[in-house]
Amino acid sequence: MSSRHSWQPGRSSTVPPPRSDGFFELPGSTANRFDPRWASGRRRPPPVPPAASPPAPPIKKFIAVGIDFGTTFSGVAWAYSRDPDRIHEVQQWPCLGLQEREKDEVQVPTQIDLETQTWGFKIPPNANPIRWFKLLLLQDRDLKPELLNSPCLQDARKQVARLGSDAVIDLIADFLSYLWEHTCREIALEMGADNVEALPFRVALTIPAIWPQYSRTMMKEAARRAKILKGRDIGETSLTLVEEPEAAALATLFERMPYPDVKVREALADQDPSGFDETDKRSRVKLSSYVIAEAALSTLSATRSSRRSLSS
Repeated sequence: MSSRHSWQPGRSSTVPPPRSDGFFELPGSTANRFDPRWASGRRRPPPVPPAASPPAPPIKKFIAVGIDFGTTFSGVAWAYSRDPDRIHEVQQWPCLGLQEREKDEVQVPTQIDLETQTWGFKIPPNANPIRWFKLLLLQDRDLKPELLNSPCLQDARKQVARLGSDAVIDLIADFLSYLWEHTCREIALEMGADNVEALPFRVALTIPAIWPQYSRTMMKEAARRAKILKGRDIGETSLTLVEEPEAAALATLFERMPYPDVKVREALADQDPSGFDETDKRSRVKLSSYVIAEAALSTLSATRSSRRSLSS
Protein backbone atom coordinates (compact mmCIF):
# COMPACT_ATOMS: atom_id res chain seq x y z
CA MET A 1 0.00 0.00 0.00
CA SER A 2 1.53 3.26 -1.08
CA SER A 3 1.24 6.71 0.35
CA ARG A 4 2.24 10.10 -0.84
CA HIS A 5 5.17 10.13 1.63
CA SER A 6 6.70 6.80 0.50
CA TRP A 7 9.44 6.65 -2.05
CA GLN A 8 9.20 4.47 -5.16
CA PRO A 9 11.86 3.98 -7.85
CA GLY A 10 11.29 6.04 -10.93
CA ARG A 11 8.82 8.34 -9.19
CA SER A 12 9.68 11.99 -8.84
CA SER A 13 9.49 13.15 -5.27
CA THR A 14 10.96 15.92 -3.10
CA VAL A 15 11.42 13.47 -0.26
CA PRO A 16 14.88 11.78 -0.41
CA PRO A 17 15.22 8.01 0.05
CA PRO A 18 15.82 6.86 3.61
CA ARG A 19 19.27 5.86 4.75
CA SER A 20 20.08 2.42 6.10
CA ASP A 21 19.59 3.70 9.64
CA GLY A 22 16.07 4.85 8.87
CA PHE A 23 16.82 8.62 8.80
CA PHE A 24 16.37 10.97 5.87
CA GLU A 25 19.08 13.24 4.51
CA LEU A 26 18.46 16.61 2.92
CA PRO A 27 19.76 16.64 -0.64
CA GLY A 28 23.05 18.46 -1.24
CA SER A 29 23.66 19.28 2.42
CA THR A 30 25.68 17.63 5.15
CA ALA A 31 26.03 20.63 7.50
CA ASN A 32 22.65 20.13 9.11
CA ARG A 33 22.70 16.33 9.10
CA PHE A 34 21.34 14.85 12.30
CA ASP A 35 23.61 12.21 13.82
CA PRO A 36 21.60 9.67 15.88
CA ARG A 37 24.69 8.93 17.96
CA TRP A 38 24.25 12.28 19.70
CA ALA A 39 20.74 11.29 20.74
CA SER A 40 21.98 7.96 22.13
CA GLY A 41 24.48 9.75 24.33
CA ARG A 42 27.55 8.20 22.72
CA ARG A 43 28.73 11.55 21.39
CA ARG A 44 27.70 15.07 22.41
CA PRO A 45 28.54 18.41 20.86
CA PRO A 46 31.45 20.16 22.60
CA PRO A 47 30.34 22.55 25.35
CA VAL A 48 30.35 26.25 24.56
CA PRO A 49 32.90 27.98 26.79
CA PRO A 50 31.42 30.77 28.94
CA ALA A 51 32.02 34.30 27.77
CA ALA A 52 34.98 35.87 29.47
CA SER A 53 33.99 38.63 31.89
CA PRO A 54 35.25 42.06 30.82
CA PRO A 55 38.24 43.33 32.75
CA ALA A 56 37.54 45.80 35.54
CA PRO A 57 37.99 49.37 34.33
CA PRO A 58 41.09 51.04 35.69
CA ILE A 59 40.61 53.53 38.49
CA LYS A 60 40.67 56.99 37.00
CA LYS A 61 43.06 59.48 38.48
CA PHE A 62 41.95 63.09 38.81
CA ILE A 63 42.16 66.24 40.92
CA ALA A 64 39.00 67.14 42.82
CA VAL A 65 38.49 70.85 43.50
CA GLY A 66 35.79 72.28 45.75
CA ILE A 67 34.95 75.98 45.43
CA ASP A 68 32.88 77.56 48.18
CA PHE A 69 31.72 80.76 46.49
CA GLY A 70 30.18 82.76 49.31
CA THR A 71 28.42 86.08 49.61
CA THR A 72 31.06 87.63 51.88
CA PHE A 73 33.98 85.16 51.80
CA SER A 74 35.04 82.35 49.51
CA GLY A 75 37.34 79.37 49.91
CA VAL A 76 38.86 76.52 47.89
CA ALA A 77 40.04 73.01 48.79
CA TRP A 78 41.40 70.24 46.60
CA ALA A 79 42.58 66.63 46.78
CA TYR A 80 44.26 64.01 44.58
CA SER A 81 42.11 60.94 43.89
CA ARG A 82 44.90 58.54 44.91
CA ASP A 83 45.23 60.30 48.27
CA PRO A 84 41.67 61.40 49.06
CA ASP A 85 42.15 61.69 52.82
CA ARG A 86 44.72 64.45 52.36
CA ILE A 87 42.64 67.56 51.70
CA HIS A 88 44.53 70.74 50.83
CA GLU A 89 43.01 74.09 51.71
CA VAL A 90 44.13 77.03 49.62
CA GLN A 91 45.41 79.52 52.18
CA GLN A 92 48.14 81.60 50.55
CA TRP A 93 46.09 84.41 49.04
CA PRO A 94 47.72 87.37 47.30
CA CYS A 95 47.39 90.58 49.27
CA LEU A 96 48.26 94.25 49.04
CA GLY A 97 51.71 95.47 50.09
CA LEU A 98 54.92 97.14 48.93
CA GLN A 99 55.59 93.90 47.10
CA GLU A 100 53.07 91.24 46.36
CA ARG A 101 52.77 89.09 49.46
CA GLU A 102 50.50 86.27 50.44
CA LYS A 103 48.01 86.22 53.28
CA ASP A 104 47.66 82.96 55.18
CA GLU A 105 43.89 82.72 55.49
CA VAL A 106 41.44 79.91 54.85
CA GLN A 107 39.07 82.24 53.00
CA VAL A 108 39.37 85.32 50.82
CA PRO A 109 36.90 88.24 50.78
CA THR A 110 34.36 87.98 47.96
CA GLN A 111 34.95 91.45 46.58
CA ILE A 112 36.27 92.99 43.39
CA ASP A 113 37.25 96.57 42.54
CA LEU A 114 36.55 97.67 38.98
CA GLU A 115 38.70 100.80 39.08
CA THR A 116 41.94 99.11 40.20
CA GLN A 117 41.11 95.69 38.71
CA THR A 118 41.94 94.00 42.00
CA TRP A 119 40.19 91.38 44.08
CA GLY A 120 40.14 89.81 47.53
CA PHE A 121 42.94 90.97 49.82
CA LYS A 122 44.61 93.00 47.05
CA ILE A 123 42.00 95.77 47.03
CA PRO A 124 43.37 99.09 48.39
CA PRO A 125 41.78 100.34 51.64
CA ASN A 126 40.52 103.56 50.02
CA ALA A 127 38.74 101.73 47.17
CA ASN A 128 35.02 101.15 46.82
CA PRO A 129 34.81 97.47 45.85
CA ILE A 130 31.69 95.64 44.83
CA ARG A 131 30.52 93.22 47.50
CA TRP A 132 27.56 90.88 47.79
CA PHE A 133 27.38 90.62 43.99
CA LYS A 134 26.60 86.92 44.30
CA LEU A 135 23.07 87.91 45.39
CA LEU A 136 22.60 89.78 42.12
CA LEU A 137 21.96 86.41 40.48
CA LEU A 138 18.59 86.47 42.26
CA GLN A 139 15.61 88.48 41.13
CA ASP A 140 14.02 90.85 43.62
CA ARG A 141 11.05 88.56 44.20
CA ASP A 142 13.40 85.83 45.41
CA LEU A 143 15.24 88.02 47.92
CA LYS A 144 14.22 88.56 51.50
CA PRO A 145 13.30 92.19 52.33
CA GLU A 146 16.21 92.62 54.74
CA LEU A 147 18.62 91.58 51.99
CA LEU A 148 16.88 93.54 49.26
CA ASN A 149 17.21 96.77 51.28
CA SER A 150 20.79 96.14 52.39
CA PRO A 151 23.17 99.04 51.60
CA CYS A 152 25.83 96.59 50.36
CA LEU A 153 23.45 95.03 47.86
CA GLN A 154 22.06 98.37 46.74
CA ASP A 155 25.58 99.71 46.15
CA ALA A 156 26.52 96.59 44.19
CA ARG A 157 23.39 96.92 42.09
CA LYS A 158 24.23 100.55 41.23
CA GLN A 159 27.80 99.77 40.21
CA VAL A 160 26.83 96.78 38.10
CA ALA A 161 23.98 98.68 36.41
CA ARG A 162 26.56 100.96 34.76
CA LEU A 163 28.27 97.97 33.13
CA GLY A 164 25.42 96.57 31.05
CA SER A 165 22.64 94.04 31.19
CA ASP A 166 24.89 90.97 31.32
CA ALA A 167 27.42 92.43 33.74
CA VAL A 168 26.43 90.29 36.74
CA ILE A 169 27.60 87.08 35.10
CA ASP A 170 30.77 88.78 33.84
CA LEU A 171 31.53 90.16 37.30
CA ILE A 172 31.15 86.76 38.95
CA ALA A 173 33.19 85.22 36.13
CA ASP A 174 36.01 87.70 36.79
CA PHE A 175 36.11 86.83 40.49
CA LEU A 176 35.95 83.09 39.81
CA SER A 177 38.71 83.50 37.24
CA TYR A 178 41.01 85.14 39.82
CA LEU A 179 40.09 82.40 42.29
CA TRP A 180 40.69 79.59 39.77
CA GLU A 181 44.01 80.90 38.46
CA HIS A 182 45.38 81.22 41.98
CA THR A 183 44.11 77.75 42.88
CA CYS A 184 45.79 76.19 39.83
CA ARG A 185 49.07 77.84 40.79
CA GLU A 186 48.83 76.46 44.31
CA ILE A 187 48.07 72.95 43.04
CA ALA A 188 51.01 73.13 40.62
CA LEU A 189 53.35 74.18 43.43
CA GLU A 190 52.27 71.17 45.47
CA MET A 191 52.11 68.49 42.75
CA GLY A 192 54.30 69.88 39.98
CA ALA A 193 53.06 71.50 36.78
CA ASP A 194 53.68 68.39 34.64
CA ASN A 195 51.67 66.18 36.98
CA VAL A 196 48.77 68.64 36.99
CA GLU A 197 48.70 68.71 33.19
CA ALA A 198 48.41 64.92 33.19
CA LEU A 199 45.33 64.85 35.44
CA PRO A 200 41.76 66.01 34.69
CA PHE A 201 39.85 68.29 37.03
CA ARG A 202 36.54 67.52 38.72
CA VAL A 203 35.13 70.74 40.13
CA ALA A 204 32.31 71.16 42.65
CA LEU A 205 30.85 74.65 43.10
CA THR A 206 28.57 75.40 46.05
CA ILE A 207 25.23 77.16 45.68
CA PRO A 208 22.43 77.96 48.16
CA ALA A 209 19.83 75.23 48.41
CA ILE A 210 16.91 77.62 47.81
CA TRP A 211 18.29 79.01 44.56
CA PRO A 212 15.88 78.75 41.62
CA GLN A 213 16.90 77.11 38.37
CA TYR A 214 17.64 80.37 36.53
CA SER A 215 20.28 81.30 39.13
CA ARG A 216 21.92 77.88 38.82
CA THR A 217 22.07 78.29 35.05
CA MET A 218 23.68 81.70 35.39
CA MET A 219 26.23 80.32 37.85
CA LYS A 220 27.24 77.60 35.39
CA GLU A 221 27.63 80.22 32.70
CA ALA A 222 29.82 82.32 34.97
CA ALA A 223 32.04 79.29 35.62
CA ARG A 224 32.32 78.72 31.88
CA ARG A 225 33.28 82.35 31.24
CA ALA A 226 35.85 82.09 34.04
CA LYS A 227 37.54 79.39 31.90
CA ILE A 228 37.17 76.79 34.62
CA LEU A 229 35.81 74.45 31.94
CA LYS A 230 38.30 75.34 29.20
CA GLY A 231 39.57 72.44 27.11
CA ARG A 232 42.68 70.58 28.24
CA ASP A 233 44.71 67.92 26.46
CA ILE A 234 44.05 65.40 29.23
CA GLY A 235 40.28 65.71 28.94
CA GLU A 236 37.28 67.83 29.83
CA THR A 237 36.81 69.42 33.23
CA SER A 238 33.55 68.39 34.88
CA LEU A 239 31.48 70.83 36.94
CA THR A 240 28.93 69.90 39.61
CA LEU A 241 26.77 72.36 41.52
CA VAL A 242 26.52 71.23 45.15
CA GLU A 243 23.98 72.74 47.51
CA GLU A 244 25.64 74.35 50.52
CA PRO A 245 23.71 72.42 53.21
CA GLU A 246 24.51 69.15 51.47
CA ALA A 247 28.20 70.01 51.29
CA ALA A 248 28.26 70.96 54.97
CA ALA A 249 26.44 67.78 56.02
CA LEU A 250 28.72 65.56 53.96
CA ALA A 251 31.81 67.27 55.36
CA THR A 252 30.53 66.62 58.89
CA LEU A 253 29.80 62.98 58.12
CA PHE A 254 33.22 62.45 56.58
CA GLU A 255 34.89 63.93 59.64
CA ARG A 256 33.04 61.36 61.73
CA MET A 257 33.79 58.41 59.45
CA PRO A 258 36.30 56.83 61.89
CA TYR A 259 33.67 56.81 64.63
CA PRO A 260 31.07 54.03 64.75
CA ASP A 261 28.40 56.09 66.50
CA VAL A 262 26.76 57.51 63.35
CA LYS A 263 23.21 56.19 63.43
CA VAL A 264 20.05 56.43 61.40
CA ARG A 265 17.72 59.26 62.47
CA GLU A 266 20.57 61.08 64.17
CA ALA A 267 20.25 64.84 63.73
CA LEU A 268 23.07 67.09 62.53
CA ALA A 269 23.12 70.86 62.86
CA ASP A 270 24.72 73.09 60.22
CA GLN A 271 25.65 76.55 61.48
CA ASP A 272 26.48 78.98 58.70
CA PRO A 273 27.53 82.55 59.55
CA SER A 274 25.86 84.63 56.87
CA GLY A 275 27.96 87.72 57.49
CA PHE A 276 27.40 91.14 58.96
CA ASP A 277 23.99 92.60 58.40
CA GLU A 278 24.30 96.28 57.52
CA THR A 279 20.61 96.90 58.18
CA ASP A 280 20.67 96.26 61.91
CA LYS A 281 24.45 96.10 62.59
CA ARG A 282 24.30 92.55 63.87
CA SER A 283 25.88 89.32 62.76
CA ARG A 284 23.44 86.74 61.54
CA VAL A 285 23.82 82.98 61.71
CA LYS A 286 21.80 80.51 59.67
CA LEU A 287 21.09 77.23 61.45
CA SER A 288 19.93 74.17 59.56
CA SER A 289 19.38 70.63 60.78
CA TYR A 290 19.46 67.31 58.93
CA VAL A 291 18.50 63.76 59.80
CA ILE A 292 20.67 60.84 58.69
CA ALA A 293 18.85 58.30 56.54
CA GLU A 294 19.80 54.78 55.51
CA ALA A 295 21.07 56.11 52.19
CA ALA A 296 23.56 58.34 53.99
CA LEU A 297 25.08 55.40 55.84
CA SER A 298 25.25 53.46 52.59
CA THR A 299 27.06 56.38 51.02
CA LEU A 300 29.53 56.46 53.89
CA SER A 301 30.17 52.74 53.57
CA ALA A 302 30.73 53.06 49.83
CA THR A 303 32.99 56.04 50.39
CA ARG A 304 35.12 54.07 52.84
CA SER A 305 35.53 51.32 50.25
CA SER A 306 36.28 53.71 47.40
CA ARG A 307 38.83 55.56 49.49
CA ARG A 308 40.62 52.32 50.26
CA SER A 309 40.62 51.31 46.59
CA LEU A 310 41.74 54.72 45.36
CA SER A 311 44.68 54.81 47.74
CA SER A 312 45.78 51.23 47.05
